[in-house]
Amino acid sequence: MYVLCSPCILSPALRAKGITHPSDIALFAKSIGRCKKFGIEVVPLPCPETQYLGPNREPGTFLERLNTPEFATLLDELTVKVNDIVKERGQPLCILGVNSSPTCGVTSTYYGAENGRPPKREGRGVFYAKFPEIPALDVTEFSQYRVYLAAPLFSEAERSYNDAITELLKAHCFEVFLPQESGDNHAVRSREEQRRIFTRNKRAIRDADIVVAII
Repeated sequence: MYVLCSPCILSPALRAKGITHPSDIALFAKSIGRCKKFGIEVVPLPCPETQYLGPNREPGTFLERLNTPEFATLLDELTVKVNDIVKERGQPLCILGVNSSPTCGVTSTYYGAENGRPPKREGRGVFYAKFPEIPALDVTEFSQYRVYLAAPLFSEAERSYNDAITELLKAHCFEVFLPQESGDNHAVRSREEQRRIFTRNKRAIRDADIVVAII
């Protein structure tokens, strides 16, 4: 099990000058942490922009900096290399990208102003567009994987159903906090235990990226 990964997620120094913020670094680290937790191998892709423009480059759109026959040739060469990886390893879970990137954007890309259109548009960057058959996820979305499962839990049937939902989520590489595992059930009613349960659940909700509610 592996993901193909934009190399700047592993090495932020590959990004254009001045565009990386502490919040980006946190998202990159959290995405890599998800992979480590679930045993997902991270296979870095080549960086077309670094190979073509070099490190310490200024930011710019595809039309401003990359719209040349030479860059098109480079993309074709790198596409062959990536397809060889897929042939050898099998289909990856997804490609991890960074939105707005001219090459590695997932749902948005700075393509450039053209025919009255704004420079940023919907769609994949020009490199990721070469692999339409592979699902792509922006690093922001992929990093959101900690789930708080809010559900009824006061019967054996309810708890069994919650266990089943938890296993389904874990199978899709989500980390799940299940309140019934912390002793939150009908048998616990003392004030001290209720306080402990309340505090732990409150902390888990605060730390969660997603709440899944069974209603």
